[in-house]
Amino acid sequence: MADRDYAAARAEMVRSVEAMARDTGTYTGRRVLSDTVIRALSNVPRHRFVPDNMRDNAYLNRALPIGHDQTISQPFIVALMTDLADIDAGDRVLEIGTGSRRPCGPV
Repeated sequence: MADRDYAAARAEMVRSVEAMARDTGTYTGRRVLSDTVIRALSNVPRHRFVPDNMRDNAYLNRALPIGHDQTISQPFIVALMTDLADIDAGDRVLEIGTGSRRPCGPV
């Protein structure tokens, strides 16, 4: 997949995450995610964090296997957790082990 295709897939993923936020807002308290979180989703090259054989699926709004019985988390969940953390510039954050050890199955 070419870089422009990744950019289009990433933009579609962001739209999916924003729609999911609207749909689940009554449960999560966040119908709209912060501009900072949306900008991060829009800019992070998720395809670089998955194995080569998963790159075409990198921007699906779902968890993906990354090897060693580990997964990269669903973009919506990452965005929601980050938004709910209410992190400000200058804050320090240590994230440990919020991933899953279960394989997420075939894509």
